[in-house]
Amino acid sequence: MPTLSKLVAALVFGAVAFIASGMVAAALPSDVMRVPDYFVPVNVLIGIFIGWTICGAKSGAGYVTAIGVGLTSAISLTVLSLLVWAVAQMMKRTLRLAYDDAIEAILAAISIAIEYGAIVVSQPLVPVVLAVGGVIGGLASEPFAERRPGE
Repeated sequence: MPTLSKLVAALVFGAVAFIASGMVAAALPSDVMRVPDYFVPVNVLIGIFIGWTICGAKSGAGYVTAIGVGLTSAISLTVLSLLVWAVAQMMKRTLRLAYDDAIEAILAAISIAIEYGAIVVSQPLVPVVLAVGGVIGGLASEPFAERRPGE
């Protein structure tokens, strides 16, 4: 059910994904991955999805819990984005017949996600933007949580 807290969380996490994706795209070495034109918009959609489904849905339990939910959402945003782009890279390699079987391709996707994660973490401001944005997203959605009588 759509609520204002879900909308606020979706907008904040979309903005966090926009900022972090721009920083990552600017810092990615071209030999690792050529950043496609749709890199930032896809990550913004992932941020909106995470904000709506995780942060916005869990709001209403108090401000301390909101901080934890915001950080959880930021970590979920990071992991889901890494997995999406790792699977996309694995699919490109699969079309070039780089893998002998499905298990090798799945293991390669995990390896690629870890490689991309190391690049993200090596950028000094990206984890800070994600953490601060997660806290802001959690706290911003909290006042708009639906309150029911008796709670």
